[in-house]
Formats: sequence, structure tokens, C-alpha cells
Amino acid sequence: MVDEKHGLIVSSDATNDNNDCRQFAEQIGRANETLNRKCSTACADSGYANNPEMEKVAKQDIGVIVPSKSQASKKIKPFAKRTLY
Repeated sequence: MVDEKHGLIVSSDATNDNNDCRQFAEQIGRANETLNRKCSTACADSGYANNPEMEKVAKQDIGVIVPSKSQASKKIKPFAKRTLY
């Protein structure tokens, strides 16, 4: 987890899990402990997209911004006809 203001790492962890999808709530909790305050918004990449984990964070009144795996995999074509009109 990275502090928004200074870009400093405030929490890190190693896991034996195959992916990060079950790590989101725990990492946010550790960052909150390190900073001695609750963050207002938690952002992560689609590797953390897991509804139960995101719900745990949202129940703490923390905004959650995590794209779904399908949103993250969409190819953007900036010069496609539909984007120009």
C-alpha cells in the first residue's frame, strides 16, 4: 500500500496465494494501522477484484476503486471511429 501524498510504501506483505484477490481488506487494514487513521479511499488494480474483499473495506466507510478483470482487459483503440465521433 502506498501513501497518496508522499508516494511512500506504508504496508507490504508476501503471500503464498496464487493471486492478490483475497489480500485487499487485510492490506487496507495494515495501512490504516501504520498511518494511525482510516483511509478515505482505497484504490487497487484488477488483481484485487474480489467482491467479498471489497465489501469488507466498503463496510468500514472506505471508498473502493477497483476495476473488474473484464474492465481491465478491454483494449482501448483511441482512433477507432466510435471514439472520434
